[in-house]
Amino acid sequence: MIPLTPPRRGVAITSEDAFDTCYAFEATESGTYSFTIQNAEGSEEVTWEIYVLDEAFDDGLRYIPQAQEPSLTGEGSLEITSGNWVYCFCSVNAFTNDLDEVAGVSTLTYTIQ
Repeated sequence: MIPLTPPRRGVAITSEDAFDTCYAFEATESGTYSFTIQNAEGSEEVTWEIYVLDEAFDDGLRYIPQAQEPSLTGEGSLEITSGNWVYCFCSVNAFTNDLDEVAGVSTLTYTIQ
């Protein structure tokens, strides 16, 4: 049997990718974005916050958590529309850790359904 829709490959974002401020992207398609977290042993407390905005954030990206409420904290799913901007913040970053402490600590993966 042929699936009605092709499976979507997940996009993995590492804690290193979001180290300086966050990992940001403009959604190229609408759908349900499912976010999962895989933390290294000993780093179970690491979490991610996802912010979905209708347009790009014009101020410094590090100010998003002060200016907006997260759309998702931790794992879960969000309805995202093409053209929305998605900002992924990891709790281990340049403000909380050194880069060598962050390597391999956490991976956020999203898939689109």
